[in-house]
Amino acid sequence: PVHEMGAATKVLAHAMPSRWAFEALLLLENEQRPTWTPPEVPAPSLPDDTPPTAPEPADAPAPAATDAQTPGEAAPIADSPAPNSPPEQDVAERYFPTGETRTSARAGAIVLTAMLLLLIGAVHTILMARDVH
Repeated sequence: PVHEMGAATKVLAHAMPSRWAFEALLLLENEQRPTWTPPEVPAPSLPDDTPPTAPEPADAPAPAATDAQTPGEAAPIADSPAPNSPPEQDVAERYFPTGETRTSARAGAIVLTAMLLLLIGAVHTILMARDVH
């Protein structure tokens, strides 16, 4: 992500058309789908010295049913997020945090157009200097 780069690398990144195209497309996607939930963080694994739990025998009784659940029915899924799940966030937040390096899709298109015009001008100037028409 651009906001995690050093100063010299940020300058080079701002000179790359791919950076501006990526940001513009990501911000267009952000307009279509403003928030998303990142994938869950996996639960920490057990240390190697922890003995594994013994499996329950096949003839073990089923857990008691609750009021909202009949015997043999699966437990209802909770509406609250899992403890390891990160909060919803803006699609572009990871790469271009709000308020730091984020511009807009329109600004990205303007920068890309300016870069294209500079490239065409540079090629034209070089060819004219070599007298190739």
